[in-house]
Amino acid sequence: MKKLFAILLAAILCLGLLAGCGQTTIIVNMGDDDDDADATPTTEVVETEPPADDTAAPVADDTPLPEGQLKTGLAIVSVVSSSSKAASADADGNAQADTTFVAVLVDADGVIKDCLIDCVQTKIAFNAAGEIVTAANTAFDSKIVLDDAYDMRKASPIGAEWDEQANFLADYVTGKTIDEVKGIAIDDSGKPTDADITTGCTMNIAEMLTGIENAVANAKVLGAGVDDTLYMNCNAIVSGSSKAATADGNGNAQADVTVGAYTLDASGVITSCYLDCVQAKIAVTAAGEVASEVGASYDSKLVLDDAYNMRGASPIGAEWDEQAWAFCDYVTGKTPADVAGIAVDESTHPTDADLTAGCTMAVGAFIAVIK
Repeated sequence: MKKLFAILLAAILCLGLLAGCGQTTIIVNMGDDDDDADATPTTEVVETEPPADDTAAPVADDTPLPEGQLKTGLAIVSVVSSSSKAASADADGNAQADTTFVAVLVDADGVIKDCLIDCVQTKIAFNAAGEIVTAANTAFDSKIVLDDAYDMRKASPIGAEWDEQANFLADYVTGKTIDEVKGIAIDDSGKPTDADITTGCTMNIAEMLTGIENAVANAKVLGAGVDDTLYMNCNAIVSGSSKAATADGNGNAQADVTVGAYTLDASGVITSCYLDCVQAKIAVTAAGEVASEVGASYDSKLVLDDAYNMRGASPIGAEWDEQAWAFCDYVTGKTPADVAGIAVDESTHPTDADLTAGCTMAVGAFIAVIK
């Protein structure tokens, strides 16, 4: 009889596999070996979640776009910079991540209606013993904010600063679909080869193109109107989680980069908001060397989703991305001045009950990027 039940169980499991994603699990209690051979097996149907999709690829928002609205998209591309270098007896090392971020507005036909591109270089100094030299909470300006202070103009073959070239590319892709953007030709060093682009942009644009592609793929119906203005800012700091290397393990030179994209209507009210953050963690050794591989990339917290693993520590049982979207919902309909006035405690955790129902984590960086 038990063999019969075993065969029956195997058949049921096979049918479950053929059914697809396994919405239910069937548990058959066959009893112990000492049970009566005529005992009737029991079954219990338990609802389960479909298996998680481990891919980091952006998921398109298929929500119908209301007339008069545009989708808002945001993407972050963060890598260990080739400018990272080991420390020596005479000079500190450099643990550097280059984080490019892109915001877009996209219409119902997939045409980019607006695009903003920026990048921040987070340079964290460490010494020959692997101790972090740059103080926690040290802030870094993005290249757009630096403007001429970034000082690329004299090295540019067209005499153009970084922000001028990035803005040129952003203007160039506006009015195009993502398929057209994917068709932009670049050489082995990531530099454009099309004369229509090289008149205004000759620098490496590979990560910018990836950012544009991901931002379009990530674009969501959030309430932006066709006449609204798109803004994007970042808050980049040395993380308090940075730590020195020891004889037992590598140190961590970590930069936290929070990015916000939002739209304002003609009266200055936020009509859409999109937030994300990346933790750029560069390992350094007790011998003063960079242990992380140049070019290694970091997934943002939105991409990580449940893999970021905040839910267990959250007093409301909410993951980082869920709380970020709750904050976005909360500020939509408010002005940036309203956002600046959000009540927080000394650790920048919100105290307004309407906000803490969905977001209890520190929001200081969120407030900072909506300005």
